[in-house]
Amino acid sequence: RFVEELTVQHAALGKELDHARRKLDGAKARNESLTADAHRGKAHVKLLLDKADGDNNLIDALRTEVRALKDDLRQARAAGHHAARLHPDRVAQMEVDLTKLRRENARLDLLLERKNHELNALRTPTTTTSQQYHQHHHHHRGDEAVG
Repeated sequence: RFVEELTVQHAALGKELDHARRKLDGAKARNESLTADAHRGKAHVKLLLDKADGDNNLIDALRTEVRALKDDLRQARAAGHHAARLHPDRVAQMEVDLTKLRRENARLDLLLERKNHELNALRTPTTTTSQQYHQHHHHHRGDEAVG
């Protein structure tokens, strides 16, 4: 009788061990998947940050160019009678360039504002992958207790 009970207990413990190993294997697979997701997310954020830096550098360069053109134009206007030395076509071209650069500057300001909004959204996600996993895990934990 004692041997039968030990045999039954041994079989039950073997099943428990097998079940625990399967759960562990599942948890390892989920962990690897979540880790891969995290690495992909970090790489994507880095790419966006690098792109934003490139956009910022372009905007800075264009703003510097706009300032230089404005300074040239101011100097030409301030010179008054000296402005006659500048060819009228050159002054007209400077006005056209300045208008184009102002338009481009406004476009880039909007782009920068959008990029900053995107970056802020990425920096403060509403729910992280880890939180999603834990919410999902706790939700399904109740199912296991029933079964």
